[in-house]
Amino acid sequence: MTNAAVIGCGRMGTLFDDTNVFIKPATHGGIYYLHPKIKLISACDINNNRLKNFGNKYKCKNLYCDYRYMLKKEKIDILSICTHAQDHSQMCIDAANYGVKSIFCEKPIATNLTECEEMIKACEENNVKLTINHTRRWGIYFDYINNILKEKVIGDIDAVTAISTAGLLNGGCHMFDMLRNWFGDAEWVEGEIEYDNSTDPSATGIIKFKDVLVYFNNSFKDYVTFDISIIGKKGKIDTFGMVRSERRFELFTPKGSLYDKGTKALSREKVPEDNIKKLISKKLELNTKQSPMMNALDDIINSLENNVETKCNGYDGKSSLEIALAFHESSRNKKRVYLPLQNKYLRVIPRMTSFTKDGKF
Repeated sequence: MTNAAVIGCGRMGTLFDDTNVFIKPATHGGIYYLHPKIKLISACDINNNRLKNFGNKYKCKNLYCDYRYMLKKEKIDILSICTHAQDHSQMCIDAANYGVKSIFCEKPIATNLTECEEMIKACEENNVKLTINHTRRWGIYFDYINNILKEKVIGDIDAVTAISTAGLLNGGCHMFDMLRNWFGDAEWVEGEIEYDNSTDPSATGIIKFKDVLVYFNNSFKDYVTFDISIIGKKGKIDTFGMVRSERRFELFTPKGSLYDKGTKALSREKVPEDNIKKLISKKLELNTKQSPMMNALDDIINSLENNVETKCNGYDGKSSLEIALAFHESSRNKKRVYLPLQNKYLRVIPRMTSFTKDGKF
């Protein structure tokens, strides 16, 4: 059995499994408790009530309020870090130095690029596999879209629109990770921050990848959405509300004529039917009940057993954060920012966007 432990017993630690929003298991505690190859041996949280709830829920007896003491006492193979981003770097470095074999860290990876580099260095020096939880990497639609693009089913890409919510580092970094995987590393960012009372504001702008310009809008605050439209010369892909529950996905390809047989032309002149194609939606039968979080754990186990990287490693996490930080740099200096970002100390502390007046989840 592989021993697992969790630091942070809040939303991603366990609480999201108490909602009906995501495909379950949707938390670190949930996947470790249910996976046949994993033994959940310990957990840590500074909130005593959450810690006790976690212990009771998963029959986990070794509970700690000091993560360093837990690392010292327990023999941990896989460690999940589910705390606020400002704590990720030091916890990751400490875990790597204490002999943990694999670290599954929540996104964003850190709050600045210097922290990212320190995390990655500590893991590489100690032969630790570092995985960043951009959850959609392990969703069924992610690979499906990836294959469509690689096989050029919709031809060369002409335009991409990406819309998300919940701040640049919270909702935005998920989008950046997906776009980067599909279209390669970003070359430059040009955008404007919409400052509010949040430490993680939203933004609008353009991201230039190798062959694609992406219009990005992260300014929605009254509801949650995660939509992507990829328009190619031979068709298009639309996703709607693609949060972790994979709401809706459509592939459109041209077929036949815009004017079906028997349709009256709107003018007296004959319409050349073979020149005007209409887009037909292709129905997809995919296993949308498959848990992305459980897929992520399978990927982590495979990385340990076969000494390979997971789908989303430390460098992937750093690249996603870099795009988010570039929006801040571009907005502040009112100019296009080229990557890699030169300001490695630019720091943004993310907070989850709240939809209640009292700021509670």
